[in-house]
Amino acid sequence: RDANNTATELAKVSSELTSNAFIIETAADLTNLSLSDINAIALKGDGTLYSTLAELKGYYWTQACNFIQIANIADPVTFVNPIGDTTAFTGTYNGQNYTVSSLAVTGNANYAGMFGLFTGASVKNLNVSALTLNKGTLTAAGVSGALIASVNAAATIDNINLNDVDVSAITGAANSAGLIGVTGAGAVTVNNVSVTFKANEGISGTSAAGLIGTAGAATSIANANVTTQGTGAITGVTYASGLVGLFNGTAINNANVTLSAALSTTGENSFVGGIAGNAIAANITDSNVTFAETVSVADAGSKVGGIAGNVSGASALTSNKVTAAKLISAAAATSYAGGIVGYAADTTVNVLNNSFISAVVSPDHAVSALSGAAAGCVAGNETGHADSLYGKDSITSTTIADAVEFIISGNTCTCDQHTHPINAKSNDFMAGKNHTLPLLTAILPVHNANVGHSVVGEISVYPQITMTFDKPMNRTSVEDAFKLYRHNDAGVVTATTYADGFVFTWDTDNQRVQATPKTALEFSRAYTAELTKATAKDINTNSVAGIKIDDGVGTNSGTIIRWSFKTTRGDKPSISPITFNRDRRTLDAQFSANVADGADISAEITDVGIYYSLNATDTNPVNTTGWGDKLHDPANLILTGEDGHNHVIGSANYSTGRITCTLTEANLTDVNTPYYLVPYVITTDGFIHFGVQHKVVVHPWNLRDANNTATELAKVSSELTSNAFIIE
Repeated sequence: RDANNTATELAKVSSELTSNAFIIETAADLTNLSLSDINAIALKGDGTLYSTLAELKGYYWTQACNFIQIANIADPVTFVNPIGDTTAFTGTYNGQNYTVSSLAVTGNANYAGMFGLFTGASVKNLNVSALTLNKGTLTAAGVSGALIASVNAAATIDNINLNDVDVSAITGAANSAGLIGVTGAGAVTVNNVSVTFKANEGISGTSAAGLIGTAGAATSIANANVTTQGTGAITGVTYASGLVGLFNGTAINNANVTLSAALSTTGENSFVGGIAGNAIAANITDSNVTFAETVSVADAGSKVGGIAGNVSGASALTSNKVTAAKLISAAAATSYAGGIVGYAADTTVNVLNNSFISAVVSPDHAVSALSGAAAGCVAGNETGHADSLYGKDSITSTTIADAVEFIISGNTCTCDQHTHPINAKSNDFMAGKNHTLPLLTAILPVHNANVGHSVVGEISVYPQITMTFDKPMNRTSVEDAFKLYRHNDAGVVTATTYADGFVFTWDTDNQRVQATPKTALEFSRAYTAELTKATAKDINTNSVAGIKIDDGVGTNSGTIIRWSFKTTRGDKPSISPITFNRDRRTLDAQFSANVADGADISAEITDVGIYYSLNATDTNPVNTTGWGDKLHDPANLILTGEDGHNHVIGSANYSTGRITCTLTEANLTDVNTPYYLVPYVITTDGFIHFGVQHKVVVHPWNLRDANNTATELAKVSSELTSNAFIIE
């Protein structure tokens, strides 16, 4: 503190004005702090000459001094060495939200950054408009961080904004990052920081990251922003991340990373993640990552994820969001790729309520490990945790042996290639199953079954043909892959006879489908169902590989799956009782006829109807020799000019099986007189089959009804007794 016009400024930070407080007001002040231009008299201030660098470091770095910036520094600042190198800087720096317009640091073989080795309490409230690290190759253990190379004590890094950061000249560093190279074991709190890299300038190193190369066990990060521009890629050997390469710390909350260029590693057993390449015993929450280009690992044994490449220990990834314009991929053996996490390594890992959004256009994968071990839209590896495995309505998924039992729940995937089922356990299919080939796990009817009919309401039907898979399927592809063949009377398979196709009914999770032929199955007939493997695909475009069916199938070759069944023949066609619906001048008689229990009912509408007679013992519908005999010539039912003995044909609704016959006063001419009505059907083999006889007494045809008589009758409502009639 001196006699300049700093009193007002310093009053703002009076708590920091200890006996070792200094002000930074000019480019020269900041350069002096780096000890880059040694002027002993100027630095000591008392005219006594201290000529050694070691003595100056003892005064200004080793002592816990507080440095306070009191003005914007517009002139360019250049450091030969960072503030603190092999001798640590133990003080604090408060920029008071002022700006250093341009800072260039050459650095040395060990440390590159505005600060080198840092054991002080804090750096805060500082803006740098352009920060460049010019040092070229560092030692194998060298550390580079645009603000601080290495934090080796408990410290607070708060309210820092770095723009036009250029660390592209740094090569060979163990850690290279946009804010801090390495944090040690002490409690380091990083809060409210922002790093924007210079356009087209990237980062490289063994661990290369947008914010911190390697974070120690007690490091926490909150409210951090990293942005790259243009072609500036982040390329690590072992770790690469938009935020932290290797995170051993406690928590990352509300981080936002926007990467304009590729994020990748080049080495074996490497880790890539938007927030952390490798996270150990850490919680990552409420963070967002946006990728404009590819995210990848190239060598064996590596893991890549939108949030974290690998997560282990007691860790949780919760409520994070990844938006990817291009592919996230692992390209080599034993490697994993996930939209949120590449590999969840322990049972204590929780992956909860994250979202992955991809703009990759189908049929290309959004997350891929075609040459690797596995990939998933959320997690790269499969889970074996019972609470996370899919098992709904007896539909299960196939899981690899010894899958890590981590919890995955509540996550969502939005991409062009597929739509995932939405339910409490659907995340099973987002964990390591992008390239898992689907299996046909259940069929109905089972192979070689004799299939009987069941009664549904008034209609008897054969069950649908049902297929169940262990993964959500692409509906159109399965429908295209399915065929049903009819056997002839000699048992020989003929060409498919179902030109009208099928009605396919899917469950909401796209794992189970029921196929109902639009032309009903015949009685006592053998059928063969077929699924073409290459055509039937899951939602990840993987073709069906085979079966997982206890009872087996008839054929499971390299190209097709086939199974056969036979329908049984019932005792006789089933014809329901008649129900009646009467209005003023018509009587609708309705019944249902079973088309599956005997020979096919004739498709001619004239071959179904109601036979009626005034004679209860009319011989025409009486069956005296058994239903299998041809009772009559069908022509006998077509009667004209005979009072009280005739029939009406039906109007069938084939979607419900209900037949409606409309009788009028022209049919039932005698009122208050019993008629005897019998439903009938004629089958294609020429047999006539009758249902149960009904006695019907028709009251006068002009009784009040729902026609347009209400207004008229309202005028004489007092006369409308139970014996009231209308004359119209």
